[in-house]
Amino acid sequence: MASTYTGRDIQVLKGLAPVRLRPGMFIGNTSSTGLHHLFTEALDNAVDEALNGHCDRIHIVIGADNTIKVTDNGRGIPVDKHPQSRKNTLETIMTSLHSGGKFSTKSYKVSGGLHGVGISVVNALSESMEVYSRRDGVEWQQNFARGKRKSKLQDLGPTTKRGTTVVFRPDPDIFKDVVFSPKIIKEQAKAKAFLTRGLTITVDDQIIILPMRTICAWKQSFGGQPPPTGLSTPMQTLSTPVVAAPMRTVSVMGLPGQSVNTCQGKTVS
Repeated sequence: MASTYTGRDIQVLKGLAPVRLRPGMFIGNTSSTGLHHLFTEALDNAVDEALNGHCDRIHIVIGADNTIKVTDNGRGIPVDKHPQSRKNTLETIMTSLHSGGKFSTKSYKVSGGLHGVGISVVNALSESMEVYSRRDGVEWQQNFARGKRKSKLQDLGPTTKRGTTVVFRPDPDIFKDVVFSPKIIKEQAKAKAFLTRGLTITVDDQIIILPMRTICAWKQSFGGQPPPTGLSTPMQTLSTPVVAAPMRTVSVMGLPGQSVNTCQGKTVS
């Protein structure tokens, strides 16, 4: 140990370097809990759009390649030049700590997550990240890795859709295990759907041999209409009362003709 202690011994870390150096300060640890916290932050951003009335559907894909994909039909991340960073706003959000629209109540009346820290931390601790923003009739894409920009913002052309998609793969240099637990992810999806009226969350699990789809939604979400495109059977209802009455069935759908349906441990018809 050095016998002197001066200003030369003080480090000033810039950008997202502190996150990679001390990830536990931001996500608790680098075990399974910390790994799944990355997913929580990405999901919370989408749910915040729903809480503020801009989104009613979230689609989650658990990839066989250890990626997580979260898509919402909200407003999409702004891509115009940010007045302070002088970079596009999407890049600013993804590469800067404490940047976001949730510090005031102008853009978000209510919100969860880490309020401007979360998604940039996900970027810092991922070996790859792709972000898509669909807004004002145009789809944009930008890629990142380990907290840094890997590509310029790209105009992918016109679109009639809106919302944000975030695809990320955790960095094996940071985490002991980078395999996500479908059970944990589905439990979080159920909880968020239960707490957010009108929100439908779909989880596609591509890790298992037989791909499975889980849908979590309030019973009122579909208003008696057919289920979302892609499901093979009509919307199903509980055959017995459930204590948490507002919660609709959670349908775990496999290939056509091979579906298993459960809701909080009760069989549905």
